[in-house]
Amino acid sequence: MTLQTQLDFEQRLPVSAQIGMQQAYDNADPRWKREVEAAIRQVALTHDSFTADEVVGELNRNDRHFVTHNNSAMGNLMKEVARTMRYMEHTDKVQRSCRGKAKGHYLRVWKSLLFKTGDDLHQKAGQ
Repeated sequence: MTLQTQLDFEQRLPVSAQIGMQQAYDNADPRWKREVEAAIRQVALTHDSFTADEVVGELNRNDRHFVTHNNSAMGNLMKEVARTMRYMEHTDKVQRSCRGKAKGHYLRVWKSLLFKTGDDLHQKAGQ
């Protein structure tokens, strides 16, 4: 098996962590990936900015959602969704996870490109 990934040496994550996240992503259940994409879209529609914590919260609203063997795949999936679907863009901000399982890890803060405030909606309705 050949691991093909683009390593980002400018990132704060060590190369070993990037490789592990890519392996988790490559081996993740495709059904889980589709559910996470839908959860990301829903969170992007309802939040101006968010982290993986909000996406996991959205997933957990459904008791019967698909799971994958290693949730480290979430980071690469969020990057892919940002790049291909343009639901959000990364910011330079990070914040500690509030989920117990994430052990207070730093999570990237994403800025939604889908979120509309009440003012935005009123302006479009008046046009």
